[in-house]
Amino acid sequence: MQKNAFMNKIYKPSQASLHQIYMQNIALKMFCQLVVRDKIQITQKQIQAL
Repeated sequence: MQKNAFMNKIYKPSQASLHQIYMQNIALKMFCQLVVRDKIQITQKQIQAL
């Protein structure tokens, strides 16, 4: 029983942090896509202005 509680202590935080890292990666990818999309829109507007 003690071993099981010990395993839970080790396993649960690592699972939570992995999930956190995963969510951060998704947020980062979405942010990068938005930045790239904004840059593309800006360059398209600049081209249209020319």
